[in-house]
Amino acid sequence: HAFYSPQLTISCQEVQLPASESRHALQVLRLGAGDHILLLNGHGIHAEAVLDVVDNRRHSTTTCRILQAVAAPKPQPHITLFIAPPKSKNIDAVIRTATELGAATIVPVLCRFGVAKPDLDTIANWTKTVIAAAKQSHNPWFPEIKAPVTFADALKDAGAHGFFGAVPKPTDADSPAALPVDDQQQTSLWIGPEGGFAPEELSALEAKGLQPLTVGQWILRVETAVPALLAVVLDRCQHPRHEPAE
Repeated sequence: HAFYSPQLTISCQEVQLPASESRHALQVLRLGAGDHILLLNGHGIHAEAVLDVVDNRRHSTTTCRILQAVAAPKPQPHITLFIAPPKSKNIDAVIRTATELGAATIVPVLCRFGVAKPDLDTIANWTKTVIAAAKQSHNPWFPEIKAPVTFADALKDAGAHGFFGAVPKPTDADSPAALPVDDQQQTSLWIGPEGGFAPEELSALEAKGLQPLTVGQWILRVETAVPALLAVVLDRCQHPRHEPAE
């Protein structure tokens, strides 16, 4: 079982679990003193630890004795996910899969056809989904969630290497998606709203040098496009397809 510990550092000998994590360990999972767990701090440190439960009159304090702490290397490639947030009932699935697949940064983008315009309080709640997904996947690097920005501002600050989710065309069935043939350490993936990117947004993405990317023959929902296209970008950047020598 994995737990979030913001106190964890590489040199810690013990930490105390946050109240919510302690309740989950003791009341939901029924763990007790002497049980081994995994701790994650969200910034690349993970540790094997042993529970040491201290009983008080009204509640239990859970201290963890660190057996071994390790600093995990940052995942490569570093992927920034620029996403027009879907409706609130679907955003949890997007944040969860992006975390499990190792997106480094998530930037909510306000597009012309976007219907959801999250405020800072809404985005603060996404952190809970990030923590739950990271614990499930044992990912020690939590994605950084940025404040919402306009499409123009997001594009201005973005790097020149990246991809955007495109609507499939008849010609796409006969040709592979354009993808890099060399290793990339920094890249981005842009996913538009349910109504798709506006024409001027598509033109701006192409002018920036970003490449259209499709999976399959049909139009994908946002919560489907995120894991599908992230997986393709991860695979191709980690295992580049080099063009054969002539």
